[in-house]
Amino acid sequence: MFFDSSVARQFSYPEFLARNADMEGKRLEWLSKGPLEDQRTSFLRNDDHVVYELSRAACLAKHVEDSINELNRLDVSEGFSVERVQKRQSLGKFLVDVLDYHDAVRMYSWANGESHPGPEMHPDQIKQDRDYRIKATERLHFLQHV
Repeated sequence: MFFDSSVARQFSYPEFLARNADMEGKRLEWLSKGPLEDQRTSFLRNDDHVVYELSRAACLAKHVEDSINELNRLDVSEGFSVERVQKRQSLGKFLVDVLDYHDAVRMYSWANGESHPGPEMHPDQIKQDRDYRIKATERLHFLQHV
């Protein structure tokens, strides 16, 4: 069983993946069926998958934050290290990508949610939803490594 984002952050990333092995296996199987960018957006059309991806991204972000904090702790206890600075910079860039991915999943989910074109929808709202979907899809394609 997967958790919402706030609960997911309480687990280490390996523990989260172990607790959600079935869903992670399903996600990996789904993503391996074709081009990653197409499969990822297809996977996110299911509400349960969106909740899982948001939880996974939140847990991964916490894991990366903890790794950065550990490097900071080592710098204090063992002294400054250029190698740790480089690792911290790489982790910082990856953390930005993970947080951006979390936001892109939420944005994509919202754009594909309940707002289906109908006679009561204003044309501007339909255009805005389409623009959100396009922007979210572009961000998801850019963040394939998350």
